Amino acid sequence: MHVLGPLGLQHSILAAAVRVSAEFCARLPTYPLDTLHRRMMMKSGEAVKYKSSWDAFSQILKNEGVKPLYKGVGAYFLQLCLLSGLAVVGAKILLKIFIIPRKNKSGKQPYRIVINWKDSKDGGTGSR
Repeated sequence: MHVLGPLGLQHSILAAAVRVSAEFCARLPTYPLDTLHRRMMMKSGEAVKYKSSWDAFSQILKNEGVKPLYKGVGAYFLQLCLLSGLAVVGAKILLKIFIIPRKNKSGKQPYRIVINWKDSKDGGTGSR
């Protein structure tokens, strides 16, 4: 049996793919609002500004169409994929370092983490 059991690499990659696709599908309908927000911020320093969000939205649709509202969505998808892959790799590294107990030849753990702190009840140091 694999040490990680249900937390194997294939399951982690599948979970990451499901997470990326779910987040991307949830974000896709609202992406034009971010584009609109960025456009309004870029126009803020110019002489001609948008009157409102609705004015900016209507001008973008009238002058450029729908396609510019989704400009940059590919880069966003790539960012999601890279961050998700980094999370999978990082989780595997952290599991190997901290979670999976290492044992020496005698079957005992070679180290034990002890946290000392000052306890307010007894006034001394204790470990748990």
